[in-house]
Amino acid sequence: MFMGLGDVIFPGMLVLSAAQFLDGTDGFLVAMTTLLGGLVGYFILMTYVARGRAQAGLPLLNGGAILGYVIGGLLILGTAIFDFGITL
Repeated sequence: MFMGLGDVIFPGMLVLSAAQFLDGTDGFLVAMTTLLGGLVGYFILMTYVARGRAQAGLPLLNGGAILGYVIGGLLILGTAIFDFGITL
């Protein structure tokens, strides 16, 4: 039932990065969908733990946060979420 600090920090960094580096209200909305995805991953993790099946927390928490970022980004910003501004 204990979570390590890394289990909280890594999904939280994605939430803060989305809020910081995406512009305006859209960035905030993508950050909130990222947070919601992380919470869904946490709910799934706690469901496993409550049934007595211990799991590593980071894959579920990060997976939920990444899916929340991708789905929220596609819904809010469209394919521009994948435009990282990298030029060669």
